[in-house]
Amino acid sequence: MNRFRFCLLLTLFLSFAAGAAEDSALREAKSLLDAGQAQQAYDLLKPMEDDEAGNPAFDYLLGLAALDSGRNTEAIFALQRVVDQDPNHGPARAELGRALMRANETDAARRELEIVKKQDPPDGVRRVMESYLAAIDQYHGAYRTSFARYVTTGLGFDTNVNNATDRGAVTASPAAGGLVFALANDSRELDSTKWDIGAGFSFTSPLQPDLRLVGGIDFNYSIALRDSDFTTTHARGHTGFQLTRDQNQYSLIVQGEKYFVDGPGISNSDRQLGAAVLQWRHIYNDNTQVSLFDQAALIRYPEQQVRNVNRYSGGVGVAHAMPQMAGSPVIFASAFGGVENSQNDRARTGLACGCGKHFDREFFGVRIGGRRLLGPRGSLFGSVTYQASDYNADDPIFGSRRDDDFFDVNIGYRYRFDGNWSLTPHLSYTNNDSNIIVNDFDRVEFMVTIRNDF
Repeated sequence: MNRFRFCLLLTLFLSFAAGAAEDSALREAKSLLDAGQAQQAYDLLKPMEDDEAGNPAFDYLLGLAALDSGRNTEAIFALQRVVDQDPNHGPARAELGRALMRANETDAARRELEIVKKQDPPDGVRRVMESYLAAIDQYHGAYRTSFARYVTTGLGFDTNVNNATDRGAVTASPAAGGLVFALANDSRELDSTKWDIGAGFSFTSPLQPDLRLVGGIDFNYSIALRDSDFTTTHARGHTGFQLTRDQNQYSLIVQGEKYFVDGPGISNSDRQLGAAVLQWRHIYNDNTQVSLFDQAALIRYPEQQVRNVNRYSGGVGVAHAMPQMAGSPVIFASAFGGVENSQNDRARTGLACGCGKHFDREFFGVRIGGRRLLGPRGSLFGSVTYQASDYNADDPIFGSRRDDDFFDVNIGYRYRFDGNWSLTPHLSYTNNDSNIIVNDFDRVEFMVTIRNDF
């Protein structure tokens, strides 16, 4: 009996000693890794693998040591054992994603990193994950065609669904008889609840390492539930080329757009647009970039051809990120301007006079805005736009040249449930201050939109 007790005590002692030695080796390996001595840590842990493989603490340190000493395949095997044992081990899954990236298994790396993001990691870890995912996107953009798709739907309220004045009557100029006209119902401010449905996709296809073909299509159907004449359909698409050289990106994009309004008569303001855009973007550093653009566009109104114009515009913009500040805010600002020339000859409009000349205008404007993260899943965004328009001929009905000051304020909050689903409440205020009564209006719109990116 005494011999049995002795053997039992000896076994317990040896087990305790082995466990203590193992703990000591793991602590030493961690210290070596913290000191940047991955090779030494690997040399310490590798002889223990046959006995310790399957122990998450050991496999995690071995995976780190293998990864940081250039042994990607061994790192993948060790870290995979950790996440098999503990699927919620975020650090191991993140390092597994890094190992897969180094092995050029980018699709598998993305899956692992997206899982880490869904586990609601601390802000610092989330930023690292986003930088890894951005690197994968950059790699895919350089070597393979990539697609992005989305669907969205939203419900809200619009105080002025037809962008009309709230006046009930207007007075023509003395030259036009000085008559007082009562405005029809659809020419006066109308409010309505709205239901929006949208979808779209975009693609990037590398032609050469520094040259890409890009494009996309967006579709939106906005149903005015109270005033169905102002239900709108908006479709737009673009395609073109992007050339990247060092810190510069040059783009040549062709755009097309169609906008339909359901209602008949004066409420029908269907619009078509075709444009070519040339843009240069320069990245000064990781946080700051500037851009210049020029656009030439043909804008046509099939039902109101007198409004047809050609637009020539350009602008400059700057964006700056401040990752060192709380919420990692990003701010941007731009200035733009241009001219619109009416296309009002008989061949285009069927009119004998220059009756569309009062649609000629010069315009300029500025826009400022930004975004700030609110917690790991939310972000607050907003922008303010001002645009001044000076028209070049007297309005034939009101006898004066139109002069507009346009203001637009937007603010919203986006909450991401995961990598695909997001919810966005959005509030906007628009005011067009015009000396021509029928063009003077304001508008408030509130929408709550849910979106799925896939």
